[in-house]
Amino acid sequence: MICPRCGKKNSNSAGECFNCHHKFRVGYAFNDPAHATFPSFIGKSKNKSKKALRKNIVGYIVFAVLFLALLLSIYLSLFQY
Repeated sequence: MICPRCGKKNSNSAGECFNCHHKFRVGYAFNDPAHATFPSFIGKSKNKSKKALRKNIVGYIVFAVLFLALLLSIYLSLFQY
């Protein structure tokens, strides 16, 4: 089997490429139009990863603010005069 990512020849029973470690789908061959396999990086844009990173950062900030508010409320309830 020829790796669809790097083009190196592998044994037909290989589960992944020995060169780039691309996982093969069982039964699919390189350049077979009926069952084309594509590398995992095709179709992904850098903008999606930046958007996901921004979303994660906003999530962490919201979590930190809520956690600090909880700690402040516990502190004020324990040391209330």
